Amino acid sequence: MASLPMIKPLDGADGYLRWKETVLLHLNAAGVAHVLSETPPAGGHASSPAASRKWAREDALCRGHILATPPPGPCGRFMHFRFDDGAPALEQLAHAEALAAPGEAVDAAVVVNMVNSKLPADMRVRDDTAAQRPGGNGMTMKMVWDHARIMEESRICRIFDDQQEEAAMAEDPEGHRCRKCGNRGHITRKCPRA
Repeated sequence: MASLPMIKPLDGADGYLRWKETVLLHLNAAGVAHVLSETPPAGGHASSPAASRKWAREDALCRGHILATPPPGPCGRFMHFRFDDGAPALEQLAHAEALAAPGEAVDAAVVVNMVNSKLPADMRVRDDTAAQRPGGNGMTMKMVWDHARIMEESRICRIFDDQQEEAAMAEDPEGHRCRKCGNRGHITRKCPRA
C-alpha cells in the first residue's frame, strides 16, 4: 500500500470541489478509496480474517487519518474550540482569538463574530450593543475584549463578596442580614426573592 502525501487542508467553502477531487485522487492512487463506497468484507470464507485486517488498515488510513483530521485555521481547530468553565476566561479568549486570527481570506469582522459566538452567554457582546456604538460600525475585537474584562471583573467581585458574606454569616449567624430582602439565614446570592 502506498503512503499518502500531505493533503492541503480545506480552505473555505469556495475550495471544496478542488479539495474533494484532490483527496479522491490521492485515495485512489493509494488504493484505499474503495472503503468510502464499498461495504466491509463479510465473514464466511478462508481469507476472511486477512481481508478483514486489510480492510481495517485501509479504512483507518482513509477515514481515520485523512477524513477525521480537522484542517488547521479558522475552519478547523477554532470550530472545535470550547470555553471551559474552570479555566481563566480571558486566557481562553486570547486562545480563541489566536485560533481564529484572520488569514488572507478571512475578514476581520468574521473573526470578531466567530470569537464572540464562542464566548459563554454572559460574556458575549450583544448585536444591539454593537449597533449603539458611536459611528455604528459594528462589533470590534476591542469591544469583545472590553466587555469580557468587565464581565470577568464582575464575576470575581461576586465571588469575593460571597466569600465575605459567608464568613460574616459564619461568625454571627443571627446578626447577618441579606442585603436584598433584609432577612436572616441566607446570603444575598441565595436569596429566595432573587
